[in-house]
Amino acid sequence: MDASRTIDEIEKDIAATQERLATSVETLVNKVHPKAVAERSLEQAKDSLEQAKELAGEKAAWAREQAAEKAARARELAEERAEWAKGELTNDDGSWNFQKVAIAAGIAAGVILLLSLIGKLFKRG
Repeated sequence: MDASRTIDEIEKDIAATQERLATSVETLVNKVHPKAVAERSLEQAKDSLEQAKELAGEKAAWAREQAAEKAARARELAEERAEWAKGELTNDDGSWNFQKVAIAAGIAAGVILLLSLIGKLFKRG
């Protein structure tokens, strides 16, 4: 310590140190006070909720977009298959070929009957 300091200077240094300590203690008390901790926790929870909402919104938008794309592709495929089937069941002039229609209906009925019988066999076992 400097011996040339006056009592007045030392008292000012002590007062300044006490002020800094009081401010530090007050800041520390405010930081760890239950109300302050609760408020910070609440703010963090609100922020997390907002982030979750944003992420959920983004994911939902992506899912809608994917579903719309897949639905459009399914529609295209159904239209292509319907055109193919129509082409297989019509004559060159566009009229229905009833012989082919009857064969297709018979095959469909046979498949349905077969599936029904298989289902009944498995239900018994």
